[in-house]
Amino acid sequence: MGRIHTAAGLAIAASAAMYGLIGAAPAAHADPPICGSPDRPCAGPSPLTTEQQCALTAYRMMMPCNWLGQQVPQGTPGSWG
Repeated sequence: MGRIHTAAGLAIAASAAMYGLIGAAPAAHADPPICGSPDRPCAGPSPLTTEQQCALTAYRMMMPCNWLGQQVPQGTPGSWG
C-alpha cells in the first residue's frame, strides 16, 4: 500500500509542478457582442430594393416571399398572387 500512496503523491506533485510551469489557466472573459447592441446594430439598410429582396428570398427558399411574411406589392417577382 505504501508504493501506491508514494506513486499517487508523486503524480500529484508532478501535476502541480507542471501546472505551475505552464501557468494558471487564463481568466475567462465574455466575448464582446458581435452585433445586436444599440451601439453595434447587426445590419444596416439593405442595398437591395423590396422587389429584389423578394426575388432573392423566393430563389433561396423555393417559396413565394409573401408566404414567408414579406409584404410586397401584388405582381412582385418572387411573390404569389
